[in-house]
Amino acid sequence: MKKRAWAAIALLIAILFGASACTKQTAQLPAREEASLELERDVGASNNENIVLYFPGVDDPERLYAENRSVSVYSASSMVDVAIEALLKGPQNKELYAVIPKDVRLIMTEQSSNLVTVHLSSELLQLEDRQLLLAKISIINTLTSLSGVEYVTLMCDEKEVPVMGYTSGAEGMFIG
Repeated sequence: MKKRAWAAIALLIAILFGASACTKQTAQLPAREEASLELERDVGASNNENIVLYFPGVDDPERLYAENRSVSVYSASSMVDVAIEALLKGPQNKELYAVIPKDVRLIMTEQSSNLVTVHLSSELLQLEDRQLLLAKISIINTLTSLSGVEYVTLMCDEKEVPVMGYTSGAEGMFIG
């Protein structure tokens, strides 16, 4: 009887040990598979998307003109980030000019529903009021031309960018 009890206990221990070893292995496999899929998505090929960027004209600096551009968007990239980076690089059309200074950098963007908040470096604040207004409208019109974006707030140094001494909150596309 004692031999049967010890044999049963030994068998139970062997079954439990074997089951826990299998559980650990199967628990690790999906995590590795998920990680490799995530890596493949991040490294994956880009998609070409068409966006509309707004720049002032050389001959008419008070008016913004649309420039269509094809950009590469990676699956891990945000269309908003790609559009802002393209805007910061300036126009390809020689009849347009970049109103945003070359040393302005994108810090980050945040999107909540249809509102995008853009955080730019403080070099943007070196513009005179009229140029700052034009830069702000350029950014707002560019981003609101993207699907899902209706309002934009522009920030520098964690404060809303004032134009002519006033902050205006979230703004939609400017027409005219």
